[in-house]
Amino acid sequence: MPLNCKAGDLAVVISDEPGCEDNIGRIVKVLRAVELWDCPGAWWSIRPVDGHPWTCTEPIEGGKWVEVIQHSGAVAIEDRCLRPIRGVRPAVRAKGQRAAKTSRKKSSTVI
Repeated sequence: MPLNCKAGDLAVVISDEPGCEDNIGRIVKVLRAVELWDCPGAWWSIRPVDGHPWTCTEPIEGGKWVEVIQHSGAVAIEDRCLRPIRGVRPAVRAKGQRAAKTSRKKSSTVI
């Protein structure tokens, strides 16, 4: 099955596990593939580009929840939770070939 991301990509977090939904929408750097012995699927080591810690809430005894902050900077997330951010690469021109001209109409706005 093809992966969404590859090492070196910038990606946006599109989903996360329960308790970690606050991280959805964050931009991350995909560092490397990781294997988690107790979790099937494709996983990546990522680092948020904004420098803020990755936060989640997890259940503890008595039905209470506690906020857990990952201070290491890198966390693991499933590939399915990421969408890569990739630009369109410019077309490669043959040596000596000129770029195509584009015509633009000048517009004047009167206010």
